[in-house]
Amino acid sequence: MRESVIAKSHRYLAEGRLSIRNVDEALGTVSADVRGGGAVYTVSYSRRGGWTCICPARGRCCHREALALVVAVERPEARP
Repeated sequence: MRESVIAKSHRYLAEGRLSIRNVDEALGTVSADVRGGGAVYTVSYSRRGGWTCICPARGRCCHREALALVVAVERPEARP
């Protein structure tokens, strides 16, 4: 049976495969490297652009989900 995206993202965190590279609260950005199966993928979030990952997966990927598990994204309506 194939591992789900969510299960794999939790496993990547537990195995220490996520490394935060940069956080800029003023710009609302965060970037990280995630060591996947045979490669390291750069993942990021920006308030303006949303979530991105350089892996070839379409849609949600385990790298992006691993970062999302440790990043608290502020909702626009919560900002003063």
